[in-house]
Amino acid sequence: MFQAIYSSEHFLPVDSRGYSPEFRTITEGARRRNEDRQITGFLICASSWFCQVLEGPEAHVMELLERIEDDPRHHCFQILQTQCTRDREFPSWSMAGVTLSSSAIVLQLILLERQFGRRHPPRDRTASELFDLCRALSAAASREVAPAFV
Repeated sequence: MFQAIYSSEHFLPVDSRGYSPEFRTITEGARRRNEDRQITGFLICASSWFCQVLEGPEAHVMELLERIEDDPRHHCFQILQTQCTRDREFPSWSMAGVTLSSSAIVLQLILLERQFGRRHPPRDRTASELFDLCRALSAAASREVAPAFV
């Protein structure tokens, strides 16, 4: 199993909460494509940045990373880490996603606890910190406690 985590910035128009309808379009398209390629993962859509963990066959994950890097919605694209793993971290998600535009208490606590902001790109964050954030948000999504999940 191959795993990669990346971050990028975007300039999509967002509402006052930091939400863009494009987030749902991105997530739904990823679900359709990833299932066929045996790719799972978790996507964070913030008001000015994305972070995503991708898992699956190495060739498929690397091909997807190239497509994302070429996507004009992504700027300052960085692959933060790639590694081989024994198991998938997100086996249930062909692509789960969360928008950080919600005021849901659980979501806000997760962000505050890890000192993440919705508006500021996580340029100075490590792959480990971003991976931990994805894991925490995925656990909250599994419990369906926050309405911000797309």
